[in-house]
Amino acid sequence: MSDFPDNLSDAALVFNAIGPASGLKCFRQVYELLSGEIWRVFHENRAELCACCHFPQKISAYLNSIPLSFDWKAEVVKIISFGASFIPYGSDEYPPSLAAIENGPVGIYATGKISAEHDTIAIVGSRKCTFYGEKLANEFAYELAMRGYTVISGLAVGIDMAAHAGAIRAGGKTIAVLPGGLDFVYPPENRTLYNEIRRTGVLVTECCFGREVDRSSFSIRNRLITALASATVVIETATSGGSMISARYAIRQGKKLMAVPGPIGCGMSDGCHLLIRGGATLVTRVEEILEVLLGEQSKQSELELHSEGVIPVPNQLSVEETAIWQALCRRGTLTIAAIANITNLEPFTCAQVVQMMIIRGILKKNTAGEISPRR
Repeated sequence: MSDFPDNLSDAALVFNAIGPASGLKCFRQVYELLSGEIWRVFHENRAELCACCHFPQKISAYLNSIPLSFDWKAEVVKIISFGASFIPYGSDEYPPSLAAIENGPVGIYATGKISAEHDTIAIVGSRKCTFYGEKLANEFAYELAMRGYTVISGLAVGIDMAAHAGAIRAGGKTIAVLPGGLDFVYPPENRTLYNEIRRTGVLVTECCFGREVDRSSFSIRNRLITALASATVVIETATSGGSMISARYAIRQGKKLMAVPGPIGCGMSDGCHLLIRGGATLVTRVEEILEVLLGEQSKQSELELHSEGVIPVPNQLSVEETAIWQALCRRGTLTIAAIANITNLEPFTCAQVVQMMIIRGILKKNTAGEISPRR
C-alpha cells in the first residue's frame, strides 16, 4: 500500500473517520466534482485542487477537517481480519436507500451482503419491554423471516433482541446495526446473540474499528436501521423512548410506519398509541403487516397499466410541485422516497415540498404515510 489512499474505498475510509454522520452531502459533492476520483485529495496540493475544481468554501472547509493522521492501512487490515468489508458511497454495493436520506453515511462496514430494501423490515421497541412485547417481537420476526423477509434491528436488549432471535429461530436472515465499531459489542450481555448474527446474519455500522458507544451513538444508528428497511414496526415504547426517534426517522425518510397497540395506562404503550394517532398503521398480526407491505406493490402494478398521458396540473404550482403532482397522477400512491427517486429531487427537499402541498390541500397522506393526489 502507498502512503496515501489511491482508490475509492481506502480514500472513503479516511473521510468516514471524521465521525458518524460526518456528511455524505459534502462527500458526494467532492466525489462528483472529482468524477469519483476522491483519492486525488490526498495526492495533490489541496489549495490548488480546490481552486482548479472550483470547490465552494464549505467544501474546502470540509476537506480541511479530514483526519490525515488516521491509520487507514491498519483499518484495512482490521477489516480483512474481521471478515468484513467497507462499502463506500459510489460503489455498486452501497445501498441506494442510504444515499437517499438527508445525512447518510460516507460508507458502512458490513460482515455480509445487505438485503434489498424491499425485503427488509425493521422491528424496534423498548429495552424495558414487557413479556407481551417481547413475545410479539419474537413471533412477528419469526413469521416474517419464514416468509423470506430480513429482519433488521439494533441489537439492544428487549424488543431488538427478541426480534433478532425470532428471525434466527426461523432460520432466516437478520441484520444488526451497531452503535459502535464492529469489534465493540454493545450491550456486552448480548455477546452470544452478536456472535450468532455475525455467523448467520449481517453486522452493520458506519463506525471505525475501536469506536466505543457514547450518548449520540444510538440516534445515529437508528437512522440507518429505518433507512435500510422498507418499513418499520414499533412494538412498545414510551413517548420519549429511542424508538420514537426511529419512528421520526422513518417518517422523514418516507418509509411505511406501523405500531402495535397495548394496554391503556401502560407506559410502554403510550408511544405506540401516540404514533397511531399521528398516522402510523395499527397492526396486531403479521397478516396486517403483510397487507401494508404488499398493498403498495399490487396498487402500483395496477396503476402502471393506466395511460401515461399528461395530467392536468392545478394552478400556481412550482416546478418541483408540478413534477411531484405528475408523478403521483401517473403512478398513484407513493412513498416520499419513491417520489424523490422518480422526480430526481433531493429526498429532504421532496419531503418539505410534499408537506406544503398537503397543507395546501393538493395532496393527501394515508395512514401508512403514503402520498396521493387530492383530486
